[in-house]
Amino acid sequence: GCGSKVRAFAQVSFTALPPVLVVQLKRFHYKDGQRYRLSMPVRIPLESLDLHRFCDKVNVPLERRSNEENPAAGGPLPCYDLLAMSLHCGVASAGHYVAFVRSCENGSWYLFNDDVVAEVSAAEVEADQ
Repeated sequence: GCGSKVRAFAQVSFTALPPVLVVQLKRFHYKDGQRYRLSMPVRIPLESLDLHRFCDKVNVPLERRSNEENPAAGGPLPCYDLLAMSLHCGVASAGHYVAFVRSCENGSWYLFNDDVVAEVSAAEVEADQ
């Protein structure tokens, strides 16, 4: 009741999914007026990020329903491939951003660091998450 502590939890459930999902993680926290960078790693698969367990089963199709007139009928499936990732190097008050981007032409990964662009392996992208 009112004024007493109870166990609670928060839950996120998607009722619809976009064709392209953009996620921004807040990787800083504030304590005593200071900003701190969270250093806990976040692992995201490069392919087939499965969001089934976060979907409203009534509204989000869990398998593609084929339709000859409209192949995309039923909306996107709750699985995504990583196409790009920005990475902050440094501390909360100072640092530098770089970006990893997967080419839609050849599937290779590239590291963008200011005016320098270098091809990198998928393993390097996974290691820098």
